[in-house]
Amino acid sequence: MQMENWRRLVARSGVAKLVAKAIWPCGKRTAIQGGPLKNAAIMVPPFSGGQAYRSGRYESDVVALLWDVLPLVGCSAFYDLGAHVGYFSLVADRGCGGKAKIHAFEPTAGAFTCLARNLGTLCTGRFEVHNFAVSNLTGRASFVGEDGQVGSGLADGRPDHYASRRFREVRTTTLDHSVFARGMEPPSVIKMDVEGAEYHVLLGAARVLREHAPLWIVESHTTELHTKVTGHLSDFGYRCFDLALNPPGVRTLALSGDDLAACSDLIEHYCESGALVSCGTQLR
Repeated sequence: MQMENWRRLVARSGVAKLVAKAIWPCGKRTAIQGGPLKNAAIMVPPFSGGQAYRSGRYESDVVALLWDVLPLVGCSAFYDLGAHVGYFSLVADRGCGGKAKIHAFEPTAGAFTCLARNLGTLCTGRFEVHNFAVSNLTGRASFVGEDGQVGSGLADGRPDHYASRRFREVRTTTLDHSVFARGMEPPSVIKMDVEGAEYHVLLGAARVLREHAPLWIVESHTTELHTKVTGHLSDFGYRCFDLALNPPGVRTLALSGDDLAACSDLIEHYCESGALVSCGTQLR
């Protein structure tokens, strides 16, 4: 009992994290035992959900949906916003048979180091990693949370959630700037998990939405954000469907035009099975 109390005290004091970072400053390799990335060994920062990656069950419902959608929509460029260590980037790379250009955005230094190594080692196609947070403005912004840890995000995304946590400054960009000023390939599919900055990302992507209408898989971190995100996408002609997951967060598939037509049978199957729920509309 005394030993267990001592372990808890060490963990709470942050000593364990400091020791882990000293031993594995750039993260630790984790062998994945299931799912689309089975047998791959990815680099993961200390104390950032290694067990979920190891089991192959990390965001398993979202991974399964992405895996099913990719062959149907002819993905030429996949954007991973809030890429962390690149798990979804690697799933997309494999799901597209190495034919899609992968653009992975991650603002924190610890996760970015692991992201670059993982894609450099395991990505079979073309990729670029970008040390930016995606938002509605280009420049710099306050970012909150432990370096490389899941759950970190832009301070103005969830001010109540981040009120008592550590701040740092990161570089920001927008999707419109990335595509139309920097000349990056327009996205075909976007996965967005940006810890509360979802609506800001959409505000900085007006031209991408109008001219390219990529398919989105979005995690909204509050009910209010989910309403704003789906409403904004609906204004651009998107149909939105939620994965039938329990809180926290709502995962939404948003698509329009040719993507909607290409995925109609899959969506109907998901809805009939109860895995997807339409956001106030019916599939026609």
